Amino acid sequence: KKASDICIKAGADFIKTSTGKVPVNATIEAAETMLKAIKDAVDKDENLTAVGFKAAGGIRDFEAAEKYVEVAKKIFGEKWVTSEHFRFGASSLLKNLITYIKEGSSGPIDESVY
Repeated sequence: KKASDICIKAGADFIKTSTGKVPVNATIEAAETMLKAIKDAVDKDENLTAVGFKAAGGIRDFEAAEKYVEVAKKIFGEKWVTSEHFRFGASSLLKNLITYIKEGSSGPIDESVY
C-alpha cells in the first residue's frame, strides 16, 4: 500500500502490479490493495481523478483476468473498469484471448489489430 500511495502522490497516471520478470508476479491480493489505495486517494482528493491500474505479470487466461476485473468492479463499480482506468499488461493473456476468439468466432480474425 505504501508504494501505491507514494506513486499516486507523485502523480502516476497508472500503477502496475509487476513487470512480469520476477518469480512472483501479479496477485489478486496485491491488486486489491493497490485498487483500494487508488480509491482511498480519490476519495480524499476531489481533484484526483486520473489514476489507473494495470494488472501485469502472470495473468495468462480469461479466467485469471476475470478475477482482476471483478475485484476492480467490487471496489469502484462497473463504470470505472474501462481502458481509461483499468488495463492488462500480459502478453500471454493476449495470445490466449486471440486463440479463444479465433476458436469461438465464425469468421476470420484480423490479427494486425492486435
